[in-house]
Amino acid sequence: MSRKKVALSLDPELYAALQCWQAQQGYGSLSEAIRVILQQHFQPPQLTCPTILQRLTTLEKQVVALQAQLQPPQPEIACLTLADLEALNRSQLVAIARDLGVYSYKLSNPALRQAILAAKREIYGH
Repeated sequence: MSRKKVALSLDPELYAALQCWQAQQGYGSLSEAIRVILQQHFQPPQLTCPTILQRLTTLEKQVVALQAQLQPPQPEIACLTLADLEALNRSQLVAIARDLGVYSYKLSNPALRQAILAAKREIYGH
């Protein structure tokens, strides 16, 4: 692509600022400095903003962290006591009962607790 010549008129302050910038950046001529300025202005910007995937990944990490804060950690099944089970909500009881293979939707919370303790005794012997 051949270059086109362009005549440019600048006021003295702008010309002095351009010369200063040219010297600071180390360009050999004012035309090279102006060419760089125009290229930077008209070329699409480099990706300085996070992509959608990066934003989603960050949001997913934040959601996981918030969930961990909102849900108390489940105790080890081998160490469960009735007091531990009474502190858990229905969804936590269901998750433990499913892990142990004793879940039934027909069981109330107290019955789920008893089934979990019985399965724990059967598996761990205490």
